Amino acid sequence: MFDPGNSFGYFETINDDFTRVLKEAFRVLKPWNRVLIDVATGKYLRKNFQSRSWEWIDKSLFVCRERVVVA
Repeated sequence: MFDPGNSFGYFETINDDFTRVLKEAFRVLKPWNRVLIDVATGKYLRKNFQSRSWEWIDKSLFVCRERVVVA
């Protein structure tokens, strides 16, 4: 079973991922620009999900990121 997860959320089908995300990315890209796609499955996310993390943004800014899973 395909379990599409991305920073936009979950789409119902792989076709939705392609038409909503990739087509729009390629539409707005200038020649020779690139798209970086980070793919994680729902199984991986369920196993490794962290609701809170602390991260340095730069040398002077330390932030707390909080996440929720919406079903």
